[in-house]
Amino acid sequence: HLIHNRQRMAAWPPLAVDVAGIDPETAALRCGPLATLALVDDPLAHRAVAADWIARKLPQAKRRLAPERGYGHDRIRLGYISSDFCRHAMSFLIAEVLERHDRDRFEIFGYCSSPEDGSDVRARVIAAMDHHVVIRKMDDATAAARIRADEVDILIDLNGLTRGARLGVLRWKPAPVQITYLGYIGPVPLPELDWMLCDEITVPQAHDALYSPRPLRIAGCFQANDSQSPDLPEVSRAAEGLPAEAFVFACFSHHYKITESLFGAWCEILAAVPDSVLWLVDDNPESRAALSRRAAFAGIAPARLIFAPRVAPAHYRARLALADLFLDTSPYNAGTVASDALRMGLPLVTLLGKSFAARMAASLLTRIGQSECIAPDLPGYVALAAAIAQDSARHARLRRHLHNGAWQRTLGDVGTFTRNLEASLIQVHRLP
Repeated sequence: HLIHNRQRMAAWPPLAVDVAGIDPETAALRCGPLATLALVDDPLAHRAVAADWIARKLPQAKRRLAPERGYGHDRIRLGYISSDFCRHAMSFLIAEVLERHDRDRFEIFGYCSSPEDGSDVRARVIAAMDHHVVIRKMDDATAAARIRADEVDILIDLNGLTRGARLGVLRWKPAPVQITYLGYIGPVPLPELDWMLCDEITVPQAHDALYSPRPLRIAGCFQANDSQSPDLPEVSRAAEGLPAEAFVFACFSHHYKITESLFGAWCEILAAVPDSVLWLVDDNPESRAALSRRAAFAGIAPARLIFAPRVAPAHYRARLALADLFLDTSPYNAGTVASDALRMGLPLVTLLGKSFAARMAASLLTRIGQSECIAPDLPGYVALAAAIAQDSARHARLRRHLHNGAWQRTLGDVGTFTRNLEASLIQVHRLP
């Protein structure tokens, strides 16, 4: 928690915890799964940290509940388990997929430990399930027994190693096939998990041995999306505190994803494009102060950093269109935010890394037809962002491609995505 909080505060280097008996190697191992995704670009390190966390936090269950093979139902019983069936990024991504599942081949079960937040997206997700089962007050053994009693063929965990996860339920192996997807973008080396959903770009076949559980690829892009057009409010640069004529670089990711080297690269980009500003989410007072100090030290006037308050989802999406270029984070890329930016016509540049988390945006850009916005290394990332900002014709071409329906034809084609997902699930479905 200390290291992750240092990441959130932009207190660099985050491993310098100054705690007696804790050296940097121990700190790196014990920093927790989420923190490590933003700390290093190394799938094996991510796997080691996750395995250490699982060994300390999740004791093995007394027995396996599901039969080794499936049940032979007329339709595949597909279960989703999550604590985020509420106003959460995961639900905004998965809602339409739940609605579009082929009911001739699949029967959908939702095992829900989410808060009753009264949100529209929660109501929509619940309505899309054939069976909504509340397990919030059940212990792990009871919840696992319920899943076994429902004879679920394939169980997809949508949390992974994130807050609210119910991996203790999966330790009982209540379904013959268990899969991790979407909530956590990295290895989840729980012995009872069989597969990790990904795609050819996020986890190339040459990287298979670095991951646990085994990669299961979805054709195209791994990320689910929602094609429904939200009602967006009117926004303006003036109302958002942005200069009317400046070139606006933006990144609305959490500040824990901003590393010292990445922020240094952003300062280089700002120096190369004098009439520009960097628009960031106002994540917390500590990180705001730290980033402003770092900018000043790099010779960038702190006034060129503009911090946006948190707003409702529709307002957040609408204001993305006011920026000129999204600067992705690395080694933990933007996921939902990157897709939202592209949907709103905001071009994005990313740095292609090695780990799943460091290749998310490259997958989105490839799918949408803008692989030219993927840089191979940090100097290339700086050069690419500066070049796009300084070439008005190139920038306009990128914008035009996005405004001509590229997102709707690719990332927003939820029907095709759902069929691709189902094809992958059918591959691993076990028959008696």
